[in-house]
This record gives sequence, C-alpha cells and structure tokens, in this order.
Amino acid sequence: MSEGVSFGPLPTSDRNDELEEQSLRALLNAFPTDRFRVRSEPGKDRGADRYLEVKVSGCDTNCRSQLQMKSTDSPSVTLDGSISLSVQVSNLNYLLNGPSPLYVLWVALDDRLLYAWAHDERRRLDLERPGWMEQDSVTIRFRRDIDPAALDEIHGRILREAQLDRRIQETLARSTESERVTVRIDRTTLQSTDPRAVRQSLMTSGMTIVASRTRPSVGCSGRSSVSSYRKSRASRAGSPPLV
Repeated sequence: MSEGVSFGPLPTSDRNDELEEQSLRALLNAFPTDRFRVRSEPGKDRGADRYLEVKVSGCDTNCRSQLQMKSTDSPSVTLDGSISLSVQVSNLNYLLNGPSPLYVLWVALDDRLLYAWAHDERRRLDLERPGWMEQDSVTIRFRRDIDPAALDEIHGRILREAQLDRRIQETLARSTESERVTVRIDRTTLQSTDPRAVRQSLMTSGMTIVASRTRPSVGCSGRSSVSSYRKSRASRAGSPPLV
C-alpha cells in the first residue's frame, strides 16, 4: 500500500492464490493455441478446473479432456523419479466420470508441468492397492513432463477416446432394443469394429476380397475372418483349403 494512505480492511492474497494464478498461466503457455483450446469449467469447482479441447487443422472438434490442475511449492520425489501428490478419492472418482480425465501438476520450484491420466492411475491403484476406493485419499504419480512429445500424445489420445465414444454411441443408436450388440476394441489404437460394418463390408466387397486372396481381419467377436471362411468353403467342397 502507498505510505500514508489508508484503504481500510481488505482481503489478503495467500500463497495458494498465487500458485493457482501462476499454474494457470503455465498451463496456457504450455498448450499451443493452434492445437488446443483451454476452456474454463463453468460454475463452482467440484473437482475439475478446465476443459482441454483438441483442434484439428484449425477447426474446433469438441473432443475434450476434463482437467484437474494441481500445484506445489515442495514436490515429493519418489525413488523412481516420479512426483507424488495426494488427492481425495472423491476427486479422482469424480474426474473418472468425465471425458479423457487428466491431472496436470505445476511445480513452482522449477516452473515444471507434469501430467498423469486419471484412468492410468486408476488401473495402477487397482493393481497396487485393491480397495483404494474405500480410502479417504490416494497418491497420484506424475512421471511425464509436458513437452512436445507429450503434447502429441495428449492430442492423439483425446481424439482417439472421443472418436471411440462416438462410434459406440452410433452403434447403439443403430441397434434395436432387443438386439445384442458386440463391439471389438483394439486396446492400443482404440479402433472399434461394429458388427454391422463388418457385415456390410462382406456384403459389398466380400467376393472381391476372396478373389484377391487377401487376408483382412474383419472379425467382430475375435475369430471371424475371410481366411477362415475360405477354408470352410474349400473343406466342404472336398478340396485342399486355400491359404
């Protein structure tokens, strides 16, 4: 305050307020605006601070990650080099209900940003601490810095998970209420196989595939393929199966 000037009683700003402002500034600086849009979470913070929306070729996609921002002055470094941070179980559980949930940690000591996927942490906790959901708090481990390679990984994962969710919803929308729907999902790429799409592919180009002697995997339950179909036909005809 200026010397000799009285402003009366005023609210004070503590270190937590400063950390919040500085961490947000670091977050905005870390994500390039041509690939990401950082959106505010409306209303009172219940466990998610921001939405991180992916942009593709200058276009907004509405493919989003729900993000919880954390910050610390005194990071707790573990033996494996990761940084541990305690969070309430209710916070993690809340975040897991959102799209591509992500924790971001800003370390004030060296102006460092790290991140951890909430679903990855949940899988780790399921293995290391069964029954963790009954605890009051759990430890999130931050292993990766937000660098150019991490930006590519975050961008790609948000897109893949959003597209997977849309494909599943579209598959369910096309099915009848009494129809049993089976969708095959590749754990690595998150590509899914809709039984209707498989059936349509065989209907429209199945004979072309057989004639070209190719072997695409088009199974929706894990085993169906054009190759097994050809072997079955050859066996019924009494001739050696085509390979």
